[in-house]
Amino acid sequence: MFARYVKREQTPYSFETAAEMMNAALRRKLGFRPPRPVLALALARTALETERWQALFNHNWGNVKAGETYRGAYCTHESCEALASELTWFIPEGELDRRDGSVVGKVWLVPPGHPHTRFRAYADALDGALAYVELASSSSHSDTWDALLLGDAVGLVEALTARGYFKRNVLRYARPLVALQEEFAYRLARLPAAEFAVPERDAVRALLAPDPVVLAEIAASAGVQAAPEREAETRRRPSHTELVASNAEVPSSEPPGRVA
Repeated sequence: MFARYVKREQTPYSFETAAEMMNAALRRKLGFRPPRPVLALALARTALETERWQALFNHNWGNVKAGETYRGAYCTHESCEALASELTWFIPEGELDRRDGSVVGKVWLVPPGHPHTRFRAYADALDGALAYVELASSSSHSDTWDALLLGDAVGLVEALTARGYFKRNVLRYARPLVALQEEFAYRLARLPAAEFAVPERDAVRALLAPDPVVLAEIAASAGVQAAPEREAETRRRPSHTELVASNAEVPSSEPPGRVA
């Protein structure tokens, strides 16, 4: 790995701290103060997936993994992965046969730790919030980012569903997301709001289990769409002879016969 190992540290936030940091991160990204529904939805999603920011380590707002090519700091901690068939539990030393069970298979040294237990680590709450927003706004997450900017919790869930999430009941994720957004919108307006009870982090990860049928359909659709594009590109692409002939007619700084 290229990343630098650091010790795991639990970094819980209060609502006030989370709101301040996420507001600053979104404001820096957007160039203006985020509308209240947008900030409330960003807070709702992170709160739902981290037990209201209590199951949050090293300021990693989204529990984002540190892959082999990641450059930065990372820590290791236990995790529950919603794989295609069932939930699988991991500790830094390896895969478990069950929750709180024994390691099966390869035993990993720490560091680096089992790949499923390597998570990105940040210096402080703002650093983590900025990294979270940067990832959320990347091209690979454009559908959920668009929904976030509309303050559309239902649209965000629909985008996740279209990507193959939610093998299990999607409403068990959607309902608390909508409820948290509503609660936080009230609190951001300094109005009284009942606190919604969120499920534990691992239960939420279970809800996010990928649907293998949908994933297969997405992969098949991508293949079908790519084939005609490749064929059309092949037809459009001029031959080497054509390129050389074309270059001979147009003044160029390249040596004669060279394909730029």
